[in-house]
Amino acid sequence: MAVQGTFELVVDRKRFFDGKTLETDVQKIGGIKWKLTAACKNRNSYDIRLVCLPVAEKRPLLYSTFCYYSFVMEKATALVGIATDSGSADLTYFNALNFVQPTGNHGYVMKICLSVRFERLHVVDIAEPGEGTVPIVVDNVTFHLNRELLSFHSPFFKTFLNSTEFREGSTGQYNLKVDRQPLLYFLYFLYGFKTPSFEHIPDFLKQDTFALTEYFQCVAVLSGLEEKLLASPTEELKKWLDLADQYQLLSVVKKILLVMSVDEVKKATCAAPFMVAKYRPTTNELVIDRLAGHH
Repeated sequence: MAVQGTFELVVDRKRFFDGKTLETDVQKIGGIKWKLTAACKNRNSYDIRLVCLPVAEKRPLLYSTFCYYSFVMEKATALVGIATDSGSADLTYFNALNFVQPTGNHGYVMKICLSVRFERLHVVDIAEPGEGTVPIVVDNVTFHLNRELLSFHSPFFKTFLNSTEFREGSTGQYNLKVDRQPLLYFLYFLYGFKTPSFEHIPDFLKQDTFALTEYFQCVAVLSGLEEKLLASPTEELKKWLDLADQYQLLSVVKKILLVMSVDEVKKATCAAPFMVAKYRPTTNELVIDRLAGHH
């Protein structure tokens, strides 16, 4: 069943076009507190980026949504667009000037009323213990994660959770010395949630998530990350040849080399034709083939 909330966004034009991110008040939708943020995408066209995020109040949540955004006007509503969101990236663009309501402030303040209807809202509250969960502490925050899922997909967790050290621990919990943000992104893949497109994820988070996946020895998540890279736009994809080589994502390596020109390959590999030694043997062979014009 769909749930819906209405947010009122008051936009100070000067602050907004100086690049400030603005937030609405908090609304409770589907038993969860949400807020809507807005940021200027294009100063010339007045396009705005909307992101609807749960107010987790330091509680780790995994969530996936399918939303309809609509403007609420005096006598009607106008659909802005349909968006999906999982984690931190949700893009809906619109020209704000078409839907501004006057505020009596000589045009310097825009007031926009938006309705967000969740056709699909899937949330897993990993802050609360449940049947079959195990407490994992990261940055002083406790994650209650599915023990069977961890053990099945990760040899790292399978070994530790069945170790004498864990079973006889005085607290019954495990302190994991990793960063929380890449761990959450890792968990989105592990729990089978829809995840944001890679171009909307900071580069450092991509790299950290790959490193964490390797640390946990989780092939399933590595495959999910590989699919995300393959679906990336061409210019975004070109940046990740070194990373694809590091984790031996050969399908990604092949696609990157295919979309690159020979000159781009030379520049990226810092090698003269047939003199490649930067990468692992399999990647080197693919680079040499590309430089030799075999694609």
